[in-house]
Amino acid sequence: MSERRSVPYKNKPTDHDQQLMDALAHSRLLLLSEVGPTKFIIKQTMNTDVSASSGTEASAGGGASNKYQVVIGSHQTCTCPAFTKAKVPQLCIHIVCVVSHRSVSCVI
Repeated sequence: MSERRSVPYKNKPTDHDQQLMDALAHSRLLLLSEVGPTKFIIKQTMNTDVSASSGTEASAGGGASNKYQVVIGSHQTCTCPAFTKAKVPQLCIHIVCVVSHRSVSCVI
């Protein structure tokens, strides 16, 4: 018996997902801890301007930082406002950072 996916497989990233991957290169995201094999604490330094259209909130300035819990698995979740306030669940830059492991700014 095969398991069914809870979310359909994507052959290619959506425009929203691609915007997040592009924005990742201009963001300062640091892995603070791995709570387990699928749970991570990410710190975002808010001195970079990432557009709201990319799924993150733009910063008003000065070096403030926020910490978010990201869980990956059959469903990805994040505690950031972009994810928790979305009417339809979609990826945020923190989830993309954890999943991609490819950005120099995203230290994983």
